[in-house]
Amino acid sequence: MINIFVPIVENVEGFSEFVAKHKEKDKHIYVGIRKGLKEKFLYTNENIELHIFDDKSNKEEIINGLQKCQRAKGKLLVIRRPLTDDEFTKLTSSESEITTLKAHHNRFVSWFKNLARKTVKKFFAFSFFEDISAICYGEFLHEFVEACPNISIATRINKYVGVDISEFETTTTPVKKEFSKTKTALKFSLGALILGGAIAGAGCIFAFVNPLRVIFVVLVIAMLFVALMVFGMFVVNFVRTLAVGNLEYKAGNELEVVNAKISFEEEKPEFKVLIEEKTAKQKVGGTQKSKKASNSTKAAGNKTASKSKKEDSVTTKSTKPKATVSTAKKAENKTERKTASTSKKSNQTKTTTKTKNDTKKTDKE
Repeated sequence: MINIFVPIVENVEGFSEFVAKHKEKDKHIYVGIRKGLKEKFLYTNENIELHIFDDKSNKEEIINGLQKCQRAKGKLLVIRRPLTDDEFTKLTSSESEITTLKAHHNRFVSWFKNLARKTVKKFFAFSFFEDISAICYGEFLHEFVEACPNISIATRINKYVGVDISEFETTTTPVKKEFSKTKTALKFSLGALILGGAIAGAGCIFAFVNPLRVIFVVLVIAMLFVALMVFGMFVVNFVRTLAVGNLEYKAGNELEVVNAKISFEEEKPEFKVLIEEKTAKQKVGGTQKSKKASNSTKAAGNKTASKSKKEDSVTTKSTKPKATVSTAKKAENKTERKTASTSKKSNQTKTTTKTKNDTKKTDKE
């Protein structure tokens, strides 16, 4: 399954010809078009889902708006211009996780491109794709990119780590990056003015200040250093804008949706099988849960029964207090009798000793 994003803000006829070549059911095409260009876009495909945006939406905003569409599992191809048959087959048949196009340049231009790429990576910690005309994500990486809210940035800058990226050279001119030319020119000219003003000020100081002190020289050097740093920041930002364009784009204002004539189930009949398997698993899980619940109720009933038996035994023990009292009384009577007998014996021994003593006294007398 191949999901294709087609943002249309110009060249409606070229995109119509490109779309007409791909009517297969294993390709699901999501077309985002401005409202004013809707009537010019003519198609007979049954696999096209048409999204209409307002006329102020640019190409990157339409791409972010198409990111909200629910897509089938498979590859994702984002194009910004009509592709040739060779380009389309190379992009979609590649086994790499990310596949892009690369324009043909001479040595000087390629050296300058590599220098710009290294500069942007050094200062902004990311690289960029040279030709953003088309980019194809593999099935695994498509699931990762699907959660990205701003897919416009994801298709223009390269912050992927550990991903296999391949580039195919093409002779077609690449798509220009979208940015405000007036703002970019004003920023670059502001940096140039700061540097030129610092150089002019330093020249005036050296020409008209007499005698020239050491502190003036130190201040002029510091001023030139700061102006040079500011100009360098503007230059790096200018190079980044030319290479990538504006970074932040919002999603376009969607006005209307025309669904495809081919439903998702018809394109992927195994989807129903997956749903049935999931429902079967849920049913099995529900029965297992019910069995566990019944077992737990049985165990709870056994516990309550054992507890009731213990309470009955306790109550039976407590119903025999008379026997215990009678035994205690018998023990007390026995001890009293023993003490009485011992006291009698002691009294008898005392009387016998007294009689013996009396007889001894009489004999002496």
